[in-house]
Amino acid sequence: MDMLKLQRLWRSLESVPCLADVTFTWKALLGPEYELVSKFLRPNGMLAQSVPCMANRDCGCAHFVVEHAPDHIVAVCQCEPQRCDTFPITRADTVIYEVNRSALGAAVASALGIEYEGEEANDLYMTFKLGTYSPLSGFEFPVFMTIQHDPNDLQQVVGTLIAMSDFPMVLLIPTRSICGPTIMAMVQRRDGCVLALEDFMGLSEDGSLVADPPVETLLAKFKALHVPSTEDQTAMTFFPTPPGATWENVSIRFVDGHKVAVRVKSETGVFNFTQMGMANSKNGEPTVQWELLRSFAEEQGELTWASRKADSNNKKRKVQRI
Repeated sequence: MDMLKLQRLWRSLESVPCLADVTFTWKALLGPEYELVSKFLRPNGMLAQSVPCMANRDCGCAHFVVEHAPDHIVAVCQCEPQRCDTFPITRADTVIYEVNRSALGAAVASALGIEYEGEEANDLYMTFKLGTYSPLSGFEFPVFMTIQHDPNDLQQVVGTLIAMSDFPMVLLIPTRSICGPTIMAMVQRRDGCVLALEDFMGLSEDGSLVADPPVETLLAKFKALHVPSTEDQTAMTFFPTPPGATWENVSIRFVDGHKVAVRVKSETGVFNFTQMGMANSKNGEPTVQWELLRSFAEEQGELTWASRKADSNNKKRKVQRI
C-alpha cells in the first residue's frame, strides 16, 4: 500500500503543551507535513500573548506581542538583555490553533475500521475512548487513545484505564518515546495491546488516514489471545460470527444426517453434530437438540402442531448456539 508516513505529526502531538500553539510553531514542527494535516487544526478563539522568535529561528526565545494599532503589531524579545530584533507580525500570527481531537480521532477510527465514539475517558487528560474493536460478534474490546507529554502522566493514565476497564484494551499512543517497559508491562499483564500511531498510521493518496499494516495484522496476536480458535475438528467448534449479525443472517442446511452447512453473512462452514455441541457425552450419538434442528430443516424452519415431528417436549428443547 502506498502511504506517506506522518512521523512529524505524531511526534508533534507529544511536544506541544495542551495541543495548542500559533501557526508558526505548527509549521516549524510539521515541516512538509503541515499542508497535508492542517485539516486537523482549528483556531480555538484565543490569541497568543507571545510568539516564537521569527527573527532568529535558532535562538529559541519568545517575543512578547505588543499592539500599537490594529495594523501595527510587533513582537519584542523578552530576553534581558535583548538578543533579537523586534519584528512586525499580523493578527493572524497570534491566532492559536489547537488539534481538533474529534476530527483526528474520527480519522484514526475510520482507518482502523471501527465506529468512532470519542467519549472522554473518566475525565483523564487528553484521553478518550476511540471506539470498540469487535473482531467477531460477542467479542468487544475498548480502544483508547491518549496523548501525553510526560512518562509519569502516561503511566498514571494507563493505570486508571486498566482499573476502569472490564475487558482487555487496545491503547493508541502517538509514539513510543515516553512509553517505557513499566507501562508496557502494565498493559500486557492485563493481556492488552499498545500501538504507536507513528509505526503504522499514515496518509493515503486521497488525503485520508490509512493503517499499514491493516488492523487485522496489527491485532492478530491480540485476537488470537482472546478469541477462540476454529481449528479443532473433533470437539465443539467456535463459529466466527461476523459483528452485527442477526438471526435473519443465519442459514443452516443439512448436508447429510450428521453434517450441516452454516452461513452467517460472509462466513461459512460445514460442521458435524459434535462440532455443533450436540453430541451425547455418554455415547457420542446426536442429542435431541440435533434431531430438533433436523426437524426444523425438514419443515422449512417452522414447526406447528400439524407437522410430522410435532411434540410437546419441543417447548423445553433449545438448539444451542454455534
